[in-house]
Amino acid sequence: MDLISTINQESCMKYVVVRWKNLENGIQFSNTELFHFLMSIDYDVLDSIFHLHTTDSESAILLKLANEKDVMQLCMDSELLESGFFVNRLIDLNGIRLRETKEILKTLSTDQEFTDIDLMETLIRLICLEVPEREKIAEEELKIIENGISELVENAVFTIFGSYNSKVRRNGFSDIDLAVSSRSSDRTDVGPVDMIIENPKCLLEHPLSHAEFYSYPPEEVIRAIYKCFLDNEVFQNRFKMRAHLVETPIVMLDSTKVPEMKIGYDISVNNQISVEKAQILNDFIEADMSDGNKMRSVPMFIVHWAKTNKLLGGAYPDERLVVKFRFNSYIIIHLIIHFVQIASNKLILDTRKNPEDRMDRYNFDEVFRNYMDFFKQFCEYYLNFDYENVGIFGFKLIKKSELAEAENVKISPWMMVDPLHTTHNICYHVVPEGIKHFRSLLGTSLEKMNNPQFRMVDLLA
Repeated sequence: MDLISTINQESCMKYVVVRWKNLENGIQFSNTELFHFLMSIDYDVLDSIFHLHTTDSESAILLKLANEKDVMQLCMDSELLESGFFVNRLIDLNGIRLRETKEILKTLSTDQEFTDIDLMETLIRLICLEVPEREKIAEEELKIIENGISELVENAVFTIFGSYNSKVRRNGFSDIDLAVSSRSSDRTDVGPVDMIIENPKCLLEHPLSHAEFYSYPPEEVIRAIYKCFLDNEVFQNRFKMRAHLVETPIVMLDSTKVPEMKIGYDISVNNQISVEKAQILNDFIEADMSDGNKMRSVPMFIVHWAKTNKLLGGAYPDERLVVKFRFNSYIIIHLIIHFVQIASNKLILDTRKNPEDRMDRYNFDEVFRNYMDFFKQFCEYYLNFDYENVGIFGFKLIKKSELAEAENVKISPWMMVDPLHTTHNICYHVVPEGIKHFRSLLGTSLEKMNNPQFRMVDLLA
C-alpha cells in the first residue's frame, strides 16, 4: 500500500507497469531478480515493488523510477522487450487503463483492513490522474480559440461546461465544451443575416454585435465562425476542423499538437440551456451534506463500473466497445439523480425554480449505510424497473404514452426526459440490446454483492 499511497498528480509520471508471461511451470521472478535485472540495464528503482493481481499466465509489477526520463527510456527499451518484458506508463496519454486500475484495487483488497471506503477513495484518486502536458495544451489552445472568436464576435464571453470542468471529471479524456455568449453593447443595429451567409469573412471587419449574435440563427453563426476558422492560418496549423449542424450546431476542433491525446473542442453559441444542464450534476453533488461528500464518488464509480463491464467504452483501443449500446455518462448521471430522489422519497431537483434554488439539500449518509448499500439498492431498482411501460421524468414515473403526449417526445424502448429540456428523451437512442446488457450487469452485480467474501473491486470486470 505504501507505494500506491504515494501516487498523486505531482508524482504520477514516474510510475511504470512491467508485465511478462510466466514460465510454463508458473515460476515467477523474485523481487531480488527483478531489481538486479533493472539495475543491470541502468535504471534506478525507487521504493518497493508492488505486485499486481493478474492472471495465472502472466505477472505484473508497479515500479516507481527516479525521474520521467528513465520512465520514457524504460518504456522504449529494446533489451527489456527482447527479454520478454512489456512496459507502459501507469498514467499514459489518456489516463490510467481500466485493467491496471482493477489490478491495483484487487491487490489492495487482499488486505482485509483495507476497507471498501479505502478502495473507493483509491479508485477515485487514480482515475483522476492525467498527463500534465494535456492540461497545458488545453490551456494554450483554449486561448487560441477565444482569441479567434473574439475577432468575430463583439464582447464575446466563454463558458467551459460539461465533463471537463465537472466535479466528477475523471481525467482529460473528453471533449472540452465551450459555449460562446455576448455581453450587451451600445450597438443595436442588426444587419441582414444574408450578409454572413454570403460572405462569412465580413465578420473580420465587422464583428457580430450583441444584437446580431442573438438575432441570427445559431446554425448560421456557427457556419460563419467555422468558415472563418478554415481560412485562419493559426487554426489550420493547430486543428482539424468540421461543423456539425444539428439541433445544437457546433464547430468541432481536434487538436493536432499530440494526436494520440485526442484533445477536442466543441464550440456552440447562444447555448445557455446546455450550460445549465451540465451544472445540474455539480449542484446535485454540492447539495449532498454527507461526511466527505460521498455523492461525488458515486457517479465516478458507476461510470467506471460501466466502462469495465463494456456498457461504456474506455479511452484505449482495447477498451473500445465491439457492440455499441448508445449509452453515455449523461444517462447514468440522470439515473442516479432520479434514484436518489426515489430512495429519499423527496423532490431534490425542482426545475420549475430559478437555477440558484433548484436543488434541495439531502444527506447520503441518512439514506444509505455506505457506498455498496447505495449500489445494491441502485441495482435492485433498475433491475426491476418496468422499461416497457414506464418512463422517467425527474422524480416521477409516468406511463410512456402519457409522457410522450405531454412532452412531445417519441416513444422508445427506454424513456427518460431531460429535466431542463423536456422535449429531449435522453434514452431515445439506447438500443434494446443495451437495456438487456444493462439489466444483465445489474443482476450479476447483485449476485456478487450477496457473496459473503464480496469486495467492492469484484464489481469491476
